[in-house]
Parts: sequence; C-alpha cells; structure tokens
Amino acid sequence: YTFDNKYVLNASLRVDGSSKFGANNKYGYFPAVSVAWRASEEEFIKKFDFISNLRVRTSFGMTGNNQIPSYQSLSQLENNKVVMNGSTVEIGRYPSNVTNDDLKWESQKQYNIGFDFGVLDNRFSITADFYYKRIDDMLLQVNIPSTSGYTKAWKNAGSMENKGMEFAINANWFKGAFNWSTDFNISFYKNKILSLDKGQYQQFYDRGINAKITSDVLLRVGMPVGIYYGYISDGTYNNDTEVINGYPGPNLGLGQLKVVDVNKDGVIDSNDRTPIADVNPKHTGGIGNTFSYKGFDLYAFFRWSYGNDVVNGNAYYLVGTTSINNVLKSVYKDVWSANTPTNNYPLYGRGTWGESVLRSDLVEDGSFLRLQTLSLGYTFPAKLVKKWKIDKARVYVAAQNLWTCTGYSGYDPEVSVRNSALTPGLDYSSYPRAYSISFGVSLGF
Repeated sequence: YTFDNKYVLNASLRVDGSSKFGANNKYGYFPAVSVAWRASEEEFIKKFDFISNLRVRTSFGMTGNNQIPSYQSLSQLENNKVVMNGSTVEIGRYPSNVTNDDLKWESQKQYNIGFDFGVLDNRFSITADFYYKRIDDMLLQVNIPSTSGYTKAWKNAGSMENKGMEFAINANWFKGAFNWSTDFNISFYKNKILSLDKGQYQQFYDRGINAKITSDVLLRVGMPVGIYYGYISDGTYNNDTEVINGYPGPNLGLGQLKVVDVNKDGVIDSNDRTPIADVNPKHTGGIGNTFSYKGFDLYAFFRWSYGNDVVNGNAYYLVGTTSINNVLKSVYKDVWSANTPTNNYPLYGRGTWGESVLRSDLVEDGSFLRLQTLSLGYTFPAKLVKKWKIDKARVYVAAQNLWTCTGYSGYDPEVSVRNSALTPGLDYSSYPRAYSISFGVSLGF
C-alpha cells in the first residue's frame, strides 16, 4: 500500500507445511511487514537540490527452516542379524530412532532498519542496512541418555542470534565519451549461541576428517557457530631431555607431537583441548569497476573474505609421515627421525597419537581476494549494424575466477565440504574451483 507517494506499507503471511515434522506441528506460520518513508518527496527535503533520493525503511519478518533428514519425527526400523539356537542366523528389526510428534519448524525472526541515499541525480548513492536475526527452536540432533536405548535424537532445542550491517556504494565518476562507475559492498556480521538443549552448556559434533577424530566441532553458549575444538601444536619432542621434562600424556615420546598444557595441570589429556579455529569472517565484500569508451567496455569485479579460518583436512593425510599415504615434499625433508633429531616436524600417521586428534597446525587463515569476473566487449556503431539489418551487435570475452590472492595452502580457501550449517569451513578432498574463459556475440533485432 502506498499513500501520497511517500509512505509505503507491505504485509504478508506465509503458511508452509512439511511432512518432515511431527503430527502436531506440520505447518508453520510466517508473517512479514515492512514500512518505508520516501523522505525525498517531502517539500522540506526538495529544497536541497542535490538530494536525488532519501528513503528510510524498516521491516520485520519470520521464516522457517526444515532442513533435516526426512522421517526423523517417525519411528523407523532397521535390520539386524541375530544368531538363533547357536547356529541359525535370522534377520530382525529394531526401532532406530526416537519418535517425536512435537518436532516443528525452526523459526527465524529478523528485524531490519536501513536507508537509501542518493545525490546529484543518483550519480553517487549509498544503501545501508542494519539487522538482527534471532533463531528459536533450532533443529538439533542432541545427545540423550544411553539408558533410553539411543544416544541422539532430533528435537527443537536452543536459540541463536545473528546481527550485522551491510553497506553498498555506487559511484559514477565520469559520464560522457569516457564512463567510469564503481560498485562497492561490504558486510559485517556476528553470530552467537544463546541456548542449547535444556540443561546443556555445550555440545560436540564430529566433522568427519577421520573416524578417530571425534568431538572436534564445538557448540557452546555465548560463542559463535563454526568453532573447532582441539589441541594447540607446540613442535616436537626432539631429544631425551625434552621427553624427560615433558608433560605425561599419550603423546610423550621421541618425535611425537608436543602440545600446549592449556589448563596447566602438568598432564596432557582431553582437558587441554580448546577452541583453535573460527570459520566466521570479520567481513566480506566486493568491488566492481566498469569502464567504457567509444564502444569498448571493460568490467572487473573483485570479491574478498577476511579473518576466517579453514581446517585443512587434506593436510591431515598429506603429513602422515608414518603411514602409507603420500606426503608433501616439504614435510618429508623436515620430519623427525633418530638420524635427524634436530628436524622439527613430528611423526604423524598410523598408530601415533597425533593421528587421532584435531590440532592447530591443520588450521590456516582462509582470507582471500579473488578476481571473480573480468570482461571486455565491443559494441559496433549503430550506423554500421543498421547496414546488417540488426539493431545492436556486441562481441565480448569474459573470464571467471582468474586470480586468487590468499595465504591458504590448499586449492581454494572458499570451501566447505560438509552440508551442515553447524560444520562449515572444512577442506577435505574438495574439487578445485575451475576458471573459465568464454567468447560470445550478442545481437539485437
């Protein structure tokens, strides 16, 4: 609804149903409302000729999430083989999950306030948005007492908040025979877990680098999603003196991984694990520039992420110096051995303690700057194309993912091989991101 071309109101109600949820909660109801004030249409603003557009807006909306495996609210049966009478193998069935008729939609409430401001016939403009999102009734697979016959169950448990701000700036620097315009955007956000299941302060998940590494993903109240939990690497036990002075623990031995005694109790054990990585970036953004002159046009778009960690699961296997896997040449030359006791790379791989733990030397900075798009085109003069009996003709060459600047040692810092939102930021056997170059012709009739 628009009144006097100044005041705008939008409202909607969405009803979604999903067979994934329990019999009592198949449907979710998600309203949304937004209000905007076109201040630039007010007489007291029109006095300022340089202001082309000024709009203030706010909104509230709810959405739902049903991204869980199917049939989790229903009792399911799985096959199992049992031996009868000491010799006969029979196939039986048993309930494999907990029934939950109350399993329901995860609800997300978002509040937003922003403004649009343009000057000099919108030659320069800025858009700003500030938002707060709260997620309640999160769909989590929580731990339950094993005396129930199960260890985990899907339920609505806990809440989380996301808050941030986004800015977009557009500038037309030159207009005429030569044109140059810039589009810039940057985004900042933070998330925090507000609560988990009743009585829970933290919960662990397995990322799946190796079956021996467990409980390496941490959800803890007051911390963000995307925290890795493990040991802080501290070099190698190079000689007998270091072993004698070392902390008792499963890693105490020549050539073994040395880790930090985080809780300072003089023993290395699971209590020395600590958050070692945060996959959340401090900010992300992009900048694009468009140039045109006498029919030629050039466009370049860069995109970046800054401050996020990546867990290099590939390195877990490529540094397995005592296993049958291939290893990196740099590791092979620097690994500890009885003949090279001054080498500082610890023994990893089959049978070693370092093989069974997540450790900080697998964590790398995932910040990057990427040339996402680069294109060059030429539009033929109108007088010429009319002779060809067409209205417009343009030829172009475009490239994607041409160049990436990053300190990450893997193929691609922008990677997450797990589909769960709770376990992002893992690089493990991911396919390298391809670059592409295309040529084309665009015709208008």
